[in-house]
Amino acid sequence: MEILGYISSIFMGISLGLIGGGGSILTLPILVYLFALPPVVATGDTLFIVGITALFGGIQAIRKGLVDFKAGLIFAGPSLSLAEKHVKITFLNLKSLCHMAYKYT
Repeated sequence: MEILGYISSIFMGISLGLIGGGGSILTLPILVYLFALPPVVATGDTLFIVGITALFGGIQAIRKGLVDFKAGLIFAGPSLSLAEKHVKITFLNLKSLCHMAYKYT
């Protein structure tokens, strides 16, 4: 089964190279079903694998001069500030919902 996992990983890499994106959606089932990793461990490994792959792809793009840092900064500022607000709102509501649910059990 492990050999099938390695072969699937190669095809996954080729397909992601052609279409770009969706790495964790394809990596997680390969790790869980073909390499028999527990889902929680496979999720963490997926984040690491996809993150490292993106890092190397980003470095190659920077070396080729394909990265527009000005546009990246223009989009990064609002995205990061809105992401921070979203997390705060989500966790505040999640905490109150958990307290309400606990009262009714």
